[in-house]
Amino acid sequence: MIKLCAFADEYDANLDRQIEGLIRNDVHLIEFRSAEGVNVADMNDEQVLAAYEKLTENGIQVWSIGSPLGKVDVNCDLDEYMTVVERIARTAKLMRCDKIRGFSFYNAQNGGERVIKYLGKAIEVCARYGAKIYHENEKGIYGDVPERVLKLKESLPELRLVFDPANYVQCGVDCYRAIDQLFPLTDYFHVKDALYSGDVVPAGKGVGALDRIFELLQTARKDFVLSVEPHLKVFSGFEGLERNGQMKSQYVFDSNYSAFDCACRAVKKLLADYDFKHVEGGYVRE
Repeated sequence: MIKLCAFADEYDANLDRQIEGLIRNDVHLIEFRSAEGVNVADMNDEQVLAAYEKLTENGIQVWSIGSPLGKVDVNCDLDEYMTVVERIARTAKLMRCDKIRGFSFYNAQNGGERVIKYLGKAIEVCARYGAKIYHENEKGIYGDVPERVLKLKESLPELRLVFDPANYVQCGVDCYRAIDQLFPLTDYFHVKDALYSGDVVPAGKGVGALDRIFELLQTARKDFVLSVEPHLKVFSGFEGLERNGQMKSQYVFDSNYSAFDCACRAVKKLLADYDFKHVEGGYVRE
């Protein structure tokens, strides 16, 4: 079965509106990153529990903590950094969530040993709270390309992997090669597509090998979650540009709401195109 998840803070900063956006798009899992403009790493226990209660009351499950773990310079102070890791791990436990999205440090392409040491310690901290770190590839961090992601996984077998196609594209990676290398090791996907120009576009409209990903999902022998992370362009002067014929891309939106809805529709279209049908709880192959 395929289940859908989303970064609902791209719909709205307000948690009530986030819930509205999820429900109207029939998405019942959230990758919780922020609410009311406060990043999940900066929330206190009271804020975390209030958000969790509201999400749960509305039938939304926290699938993953969309934390900024590892989005720091690799030369940071380890002890100070571990206090941040512990805060995030505690948040995951309070939200009854065992997944923490994380990264592998900036300015670290030549610092693999330190990355592995720091990530290893972070994995140990999170394990004490019953959570695992799910590494997302991103431009500018150590694990930005498949070769270094594979090195991380080889060195830290307990590390889990998130595959983000758009992020690979923005690093100039051939996503067809990347997904064939990493699909067997991937735990869940961020559904985000891009062009080599760097522009993020709806899923299936770029060069992120979404067609190959969905082909592999058709024959996968395990369940997967697809987490929608729109990152689509929103421009407040959209209507004026459109009237004046100055639009350079059809993938510019007049609001976060319309961008989020478009991203959700694009994923559902791909599911339908690859013979997945909607059933209670998710999507299955027809």
